[in-house]
Amino acid sequence: MFTKLIRKLFCLTILLTFFCAPVLAITQEEYAALMNNSAFASAHKRINELWDKVQRIAPQSVRDFLEQAQTEWWDYQLDSRANDFIEDDKLPREAAYTKATSERADDLQILLKALNTPVKPNKLIGEYVRTWDKTDTGWLNVKWGNKKKSEVKLELFAVGGGLANFGTDLWAPNMGEWEGRGVIKNRVLAISDKEFKNAHIIFVFQDNNTVMIETTSGFHFPNHDCCGLGVFFNGEYKRKKK
Repeated sequence: MFTKLIRKLFCLTILLTFFCAPVLAITQEEYAALMNNSAFASAHKRINELWDKVQRIAPQSVRDFLEQAQTEWWDYQLDSRANDFIEDDKLPREAAYTKATSERADDLQILLKALNTPVKPNKLIGEYVRTWDKTDTGWLNVKWGNKKKSEVKLELFAVGGGLANFGTDLWAPNMGEWEGRGVIKNRVLAISDKEFKNAHIIFVFQDNNTVMIETTSGFHFPNHDCCGLGVFFNGEYKRKKK
């Protein structure tokens, strides 16, 4: 859900999905066979236990969005992430799926803690930045929308690589922007996009200096016109140092 961008921006995966070979997906039979691997079985059990806890405590205002994000992870992102580990790290298939599942469980652990942690919205007001390979690639600005309602206004801006520059100049001048409002009670906020019913964005304020962002597929190229080619909002944003 909220995997860091240090290894590879997920926007590259989206581009490869549309313009290159499809992600190699595991079959149900192959997944069942993986359960014979004790490390994978343990990671599988952990992710299900954490997800059950998330469902029990998540407020209705974000539960449906989280369920959609979790479904997308099972349907696509698990295979995508495991393929990254196979191709980039040369891991065997079982080890790759175990690592991808463990990584997802770690994300759910962060989400669970955030759902349980009250926060004063004024602690979250500020500017945050996402970096990759020492380059700033995304910016988040959290402002007051309405103090009486604990409503905040979130403004997102990100850059990504264009197809013409793919493989040579990743950060071509393709830009995407988005803004929305929501009421923060604990450290998780989910907002749906008015134009696209299946598009939403989840903000997990891990602490007062870190925001993890995930969007559902409705935000991804080519379905959402707020994003340019190769632009992706997902990732870890750190509070900008003044």
